[in-house]
Amino acid sequence: VIFLACWNFAANFAAPFMTVYIIQRLGMSMSWVLGLTALSQMANMAALTVWGRIADRFGNKIVLIICGWLFLTTLLMWPFTTMPDRHFLTVPLLIQIHIQAGIALAGVNLCAGGIALKLAPRGKATAFLAVNALISGAAATLAPIMSGPLADGLSQQALTFHVNWTSGTALARLFTPLDVRGLDFLFFFAFAFGLYALHRLLAVKEGGIVEEEAVAEAFYAGLRRLVRPGTLAGLRQLTDFPFASLKVSHLAEAADRAREGNPQEEEQRQPPEQ
Repeated sequence: VIFLACWNFAANFAAPFMTVYIIQRLGMSMSWVLGLTALSQMANMAALTVWGRIADRFGNKIVLIICGWLFLTTLLMWPFTTMPDRHFLTVPLLIQIHIQAGIALAGVNLCAGGIALKLAPRGKATAFLAVNALISGAAATLAPIMSGPLADGLSQQALTFHVNWTSGTALARLFTPLDVRGLDFLFFFAFAFGLYALHRLLAVKEGGIVEEEAVAEAFYAGLRRLVRPGTLAGLRQLTDFPFASLKVSHLAEAADRAREGNPQEEEQRQPPEQ
């Protein structure tokens, strides 16, 4: 419940101002807003099936972690669409932001409801889900109410970093790596709230999920299928290396050390002499 409340607060803290950002800050038309929104929805629908299969195999929690990070990175990308004005990477960044956000929100929306249903107490699921929806909805409503006055207060504030080159008395400005002003601060605040939400997710114990080794094994298997048809022999040999034997060997060595440290246990295991 705490995770979902924090996540809804973070997701809705800056979301209402994204359209304002595109129109006022970037100077783009409403047609761009509609087109990018449609692109995000198409990415959302395409990713639902993929995240559903992964959630069925590995559990809801790991999908929430992956999708949470994907969405949080899109919040950090918004300020870089202006440096401090539009540049040649503005449109590609907007396209990437909306596609990535659509993919991430598909997994979050799918698995947030799934993990709530899975962890609902037996016989009290109705009350649990009702309280969960009430608190999450209240957090989602409170977020833009709090961020509105904050956006007005920060509208005339700016934080800028410049990279300069000095040659004698001449000063040349090379580029501006960071220029944060106005609504940009809201995206950083939302990112911080999202980090805390993911921190709360780590405390959630979802029963019936596989171990992390199984997820790593599935990822490695997919990597092996991608690399094996290639022509780089080194990559093929890397994917064919039996990494699992390292873990088995390590466990065997640990067991030998434990037996050496406790010889009485070893004597107890040996059958008595006839």
